[in-house]
Amino acid sequence: MADLGLLLLAAGLFLASLLFLGGSSLFMVQALNQVAKAIKLSPFLVGVLVLSVATTVPELLNVIVSNLQGAADLGIGDVVGASIVDLCLILGLVSLVVKSKMGRIENMAFGFSVIAVILFFILGRDSLFTRLDGLALFGLFLFYQGFLYKQGFKTKPKHTEFKKISLAYILAPIAIFSLIVSAFLLVETSSFLGIAFGIPVGVVGLIFVAIGTSTPELFSSLISALKQGEGLALGTMIGSIVLNFSFATGLGALFAPIAFDFNLFKAPLALLFASTLLFVGYVNIRKEADKYLGIILLAIYAFYVYMNF
Repeated sequence: MADLGLLLLAAGLFLASLLFLGGSSLFMVQALNQVAKAIKLSPFLVGVLVLSVATTVPELLNVIVSNLQGAADLGIGDVVGASIVDLCLILGLVSLVVKSKMGRIENMAFGFSVIAVILFFILGRDSLFTRLDGLALFGLFLFYQGFLYKQGFKTKPKHTEFKKISLAYILAPIAIFSLIVSAFLLVETSSFLGIAFGIPVGVVGLIFVAIGTSTPELFSSLISALKQGEGLALGTMIGSIVLNFSFATGLGALFAPIAFDFNLFKAPLALLFASTLLFVGYVNIRKEADKYLGIILLAIYAFYVYMNF
């Protein structure tokens, strides 16, 4: 057990970084919504193309840092766990707050999330992501971003005076930077606290670090949902799932090959795949994500936590 003073310091920094993430997320949601309205880009596509990239940077940093430190299971556990947090915990909570509808673009984006999980599973079965594997995953990210970008700008952007949205352009990068710093601190403190209490590194990544690096998505999605921006929340979650596997893992493997224990993540990946199909099927049959789906997703997340412990 670590020194009591260090534990208290880590707990204090954990709470401080959590609060700072909340404030940063609020500014980012406001700024990106303002820009989206100005250029006639839907809130969903802002979430998919912009916000999800910003909120996936903590996972990317964690994959690279943990791999270089010889603890790749922590980074891969974060990627898999954060995706389950995004889909089951965060979208579950968002569905309790506000109803979300699925259109053609939303279904396309969810299709990419299924492809990303399958590709991650196939390439990782040998417990190694080579640079070639990383290139394949990162290539999926580039194709995904380009495809949805074209879908989002089929209508001609509205001409808007720059001074009307200049504040948004200033606030957005500042908020994104503060999100990255806060999330990195959150990862470090949550990892320290988990290991101090004797919790295995794989479980720390799947549960504790995953929650830590998903905090930007949590705050951004709940804030946007409460502001009736459920499209932004849905886009952020779908985009984050795709980017966790393609952007974070792909770029991480391009930086340095990742050797990990694939057997640790077979069951969580199967649960994520089944939950994704459940969400898509439910929303397309019922034509919306409602509070009943939210309860189902939260129950799945509770089972996931129980399964890991």
